[in-house]
Amino acid sequence: MIGSSSKVLLGVTRNVGARASALLLVAVVGLTACASSSSNTTDQSSKGPIKVAFIGAFSGPFAVSSVSSENNLVFGTDETNAKGGLFGRKIELIKKDDQGQANNDPQLVQELLDAGVKVFLAQTAAGVRAIVPLMKANNFILYTNNPPAFENDPSQVPYGFNIIPSNQDSTDSIAKFASKKGEKKWAVVADSSAQVQEYVRTLNISATQYGGTVIFSKNFDSGTTDFSSVVKQVKDVNPDAIMFFAFGAPVARFMQAVKAAGVTQDIYGSFGGGAASDLSTAPADVVQNQYYFPFTSPTLLDSQNKAPLIKEYGDLQLKFYAKYGKKPGVGGGSGYDQWKVIEWAIKQAGGDDPTKMRAAMETTAGMGGIGFTSQQVKYSWSKTNHGGFPPGQVKLAKAMLNSDWPGFFPLAQGA
Repeated sequence: MIGSSSKVLLGVTRNVGARASALLLVAVVGLTACASSSSNTTDQSSKGPIKVAFIGAFSGPFAVSSVSSENNLVFGTDETNAKGGLFGRKIELIKKDDQGQANNDPQLVQELLDAGVKVFLAQTAAGVRAIVPLMKANNFILYTNNPPAFENDPSQVPYGFNIIPSNQDSTDSIAKFASKKGEKKWAVVADSSAQVQEYVRTLNISATQYGGTVIFSKNFDSGTTDFSSVVKQVKDVNPDAIMFFAFGAPVARFMQAVKAAGVTQDIYGSFGGGAASDLSTAPADVVQNQYYFPFTSPTLLDSQNKAPLIKEYGDLQLKFYAKYGKKPGVGGGSGYDQWKVIEWAIKQAGGDDPTKMRAAMETTAGMGGIGFTSQQVKYSWSKTNHGGFPPGQVKLAKAMLNSDWPGFFPLAQGA
């Protein structure tokens, strides 16, 4: 059953919404997705396939994080090749396993560069940092899907283009929603890891913009099992809302302590927090009534938890369920758009020349953004900003399960 009888999410694997991917492409400013290119259409089949390399974890404990991205690329390139490829050239997708260890990435990338590969995708922010020193003028272009701000900065990653919302976009969506509800005094409790501390930093910026104030802040080690003392401190300062930034087991443990202490304030989590954490042991009433987290609209249901918020992404998701199984984490959503933007850039450039692809990507902001799966989601990059996901499409979600749409989450009322 769906709607009011939906169950609380039980350990749903993070969909490409949550790391995995949110990307972009082709829209309309007088163009259509299929006919937007003014590039040369001369047959180039004699040049052989266009090679696209994906660097990620395909073995080891982090392998699950690559499944969604891999499915998106296979699905997308199969579609392209079924239509004859690009300029008569088929797409050759190359996967390289770094086993989740970013220090393996530079060697893998260099070997591929030596083999003539010019288009790359990197799965992790650590991997991006590791391979940026290899990036030179026109030797390769890199597509990423990670929230750290450096990936959006062309002065740091000149040929890199990011498709997932930034941490700033996520905390802005939280601050805007909380302030709209009159919740302007915030207690912040966060994992001490560098990844999560980025949320604390951007929240302070969001507070300035949306009129919030942090009245309490506490960091904890990710191995913390008892949050009772922290929750007591939060209760004593009596905030309007609680910002709890963490992933995994600490989320449910914190909610258990919240329930035990009788704390009733709203709790706002990290991007994709409800999808990336097992909430099966969290009190159901706390999850249902108090917990919110930012997510991207392509993987949201309406606030009644019945149907996809954006129909075109729902139609796309049904194709992924049919091919990979009706379960979360199989791909689709804005992650699928990542391939479509690469395809679009190759079309605009007339091939896989990184400089020409970069130039095409940087024109999209001046076009008013471009969309592919839906015109409601328009991505845009410029010469000064290589983060393309539209901030207005980052919205607050509830961690509720819908068996008809695994991996999707309902839009919070009023978001």
